[in-house]
Amino acid sequence: MRYRDRLERTERLLERYARFIGPQSADSLRSMVLHGEPGLAVEDLASALVRNKVKLDWGDAVEFRQLLTGFQRCPDTPSDIEDLLLFGEAPSDGYFFYLFDPSDPFAVAAATAECFPVPPERIGVMVDDVPAPGTPDRPLALVQHSPAEGAASVEFSAGPEFVGLVGGVSELAVARSLCRAVGASAMLGAHGLTPNQWMLVTAVGGHGVVMVDGDASDDGRWEILFAYEPIEDAPDLPVR
Repeated sequence: MRYRDRLERTERLLERYARFIGPQSADSLRSMVLHGEPGLAVEDLASALVRNKVKLDWGDAVEFRQLLTGFQRCPDTPSDIEDLLLFGEAPSDGYFFYLFDPSDPFAVAAATAECFPVPPERIGVMVDDVPAPGTPDRPLALVQHSPAEGAASVEFSAGPEFVGLVGGVSELAVARSLCRAVGASAMLGAHGLTPNQWMLVTAVGGHGVVMVDGDASDDGRWEILFAYEPIEDAPDLPVR
C-alpha cells in the first residue's frame, strides 16, 4: 500500500469514528497522522473501538485489517486486534455460522460435544427440516443441513445458554475449534463486512476476509472469488 493511500484511508477512518473515542483522543490521533505515524494512529483507534465495544460500519472491516498490517505494533496492543474489532465479544443472542467441505451435520454435532462442555443429548441435528433421532425439543446447539435444497454447508446455531456454558468466547473462537475438530471450513458474518464479504476459517484455524459470489451463496454454494489477505491453509486463493 502506498504511503499516501495509507494516510488518506487512516484519516477517513479517524473522522468516521472520532465521535466514539472523545475529542481529546481524536485530536491525539490526528496529531500522530500529521507527524507521519498513521500506523500507530490506526492501531490506537482500533484499540479504543474494541475497548468501547463499537461495531464497525458497513465495509470498514477490510479497511482496518489492511491498515493494521505492514508496521511494527506496540507491545501492549493485542496481537489479534484486527479480529477483536469484528469478534471482540460473544454475541448476546448466540452464535450462527456455516461449515462446509465436508458438510456432515452429525460430525459437527459430535465435535461440539467434544470441544465444549455441552452434554451431547442437548445438541440437535436436523436434516431437510426433519429432527434426527435423539434431537431434544430445546437444544443448546442445533446443526442443520438441507441437502434436498442443494445446500453445500451446514448451519451451526447456539443460543445464550450455550454462550454461557462455553465461557462467552467469541464466535470466531467457536468456529475455529469446530473447523479443526471436523476438518471443515467455515463462513462467518460480522459487523463491518459487506453482504458478499465473509470471514473464512480453514480446517487448520487459519482465517481472513474473502469476497464470495453472491448468486452462488444465494443458491447455497460458497464460491470464493478472492481474499483480502493471505489465509493459512488457503494458498491458492488470489489476494487483492
